Amino acid sequence: MIDFTEATCAHRDVTVEASCGTGSIQLIVPQGWAVRIDGASTNTAHISNKATAPADPSSPTLTIVGHPRAGRIKIKQPRRRR
Repeated sequence: MIDFTEATCAHRDVTVEASCGTGSIQLIVPQGWAVRIDGASTNTAHISNKATAPADPSSPTLTIVGHPRAGRIKIKQPRRRR
């Protein structure tokens, strides 16, 4: 698991290259961050992006370059507190 929720990022664009065999990778991004799946990764059905909250224009954009074989890459945002 890679958790960006407490991260301070000085860059506007961040690229994460993630690959897994039979395991899984979970990326947690804060509310407001934009998430983009690289075009080379979209031909695989094992990448799911649940980080769908509206992006804040002043927040970073996270680009995922994923290469799962039999595994899974999941991107999500933390649950909102009530």
